[in-house]
Amino acid sequence: MIEPDFIKRIFSLLEGTSIEELELEWEGKKLLIRRPIQKETFIETEEEARNLSVEVVANGVGIFYPNVEEGSKVKEGDKVGEVETLGIREEILAPADGVIENLLREGEIIEYGKTICLIKQEEVKDIEEK
Repeated sequence: MIEPDFIKRIFSLLEGTSIEELELEWEGKKLLIRRPIQKETFIETEEEARNLSVEVVANGVGIFYPNVEEGSKVKEGDKVGEVETLGIREEILAPADGVIENLLREGEIIEYGKTICLIKQEEVKDIEEK
């Protein structure tokens, strides 16, 4: 078994880097860490801008525990939930302001890249200046 302190240390070393994937192998043990790739969203029309949803994806494999309910309003950086892997819980933060939609249930097993929920943005600020 891989020690939880070892995994915490690896995550802290990767924090703030641009490394998207890391694979370690030693003494018959293997550890693969992948980060989700952020997709750029291009808004072509004002109507698309009003209906924009931001996808929140799992950055690992584990059990999901929500901290919000379907229909909750969140601000960027709010805690949406946690993913537990090998007894270590990692926070999932909202990448944007909006309303939670299609939220996974508590205890669901998730895989890397799986959608945890959508954040529907309620309004888009007018970017045109006077």
